[in-house]
Formats: sequence, structure tokens, C-alpha cells
Amino acid sequence: MEDKIALITGGALGIGRAIALAFAQEGANVIIADRLLDEMENTVSDAKALGRYAVGIQVDMSQREALKSFVDRVFSYFRLVHILVNLNPA
Repeated sequence: MEDKIALITGGALGIGRAIALAFAQEGANVIIADRLLDEMENTVSDAKALGRYAVGIQVDMSQREALKSFVDRVFSYFRLVHILVNLNPA
């Protein structure tokens, strides 16, 4: 997993948070997407504490108009994504 890029939607809490931190622990850099800003920032901070690059993007995936902006932001941080974990109920 070293230096792979993992995008986890719904990554602020619960299973998504656990997955994001597991990827970070294994050496992946993580993009954490969620609508819950404070919780997302906590997960980003914990991933950074593991020595990985981590970024959070606040987004409500149920809002269709937000998706293009979200994708643009993802690719402004990284040129590609190796792993996608989509835990959104929308």
C-alpha cells in the first residue's frame, strides 16, 4: 500500500473511518470525503499522525450538483486514485 492513493467516501466515522486509518497505517495516502466536517477533520488528523498525507473534502454525495466539484477537488490533490471505497448510502 506504500504511497497508493485511497479515496474513502463516508470516511468520517465508523467503518469508513476504520478503513481510512487502516489504509494510512499500511502506507497509503488518503482522501476522506464526508458531509460531517468536524468528524472528517478528526479522521484526517489521525491519518496524518500515522505519517501519511491526508486530506478531507466535505461533500454531500446525495447532491448531484456537488459531484463534479468534488471530483475536480479530488484530482487537484492527486493526479490519480488507486483505491476507491464508497460507503455512502445515497
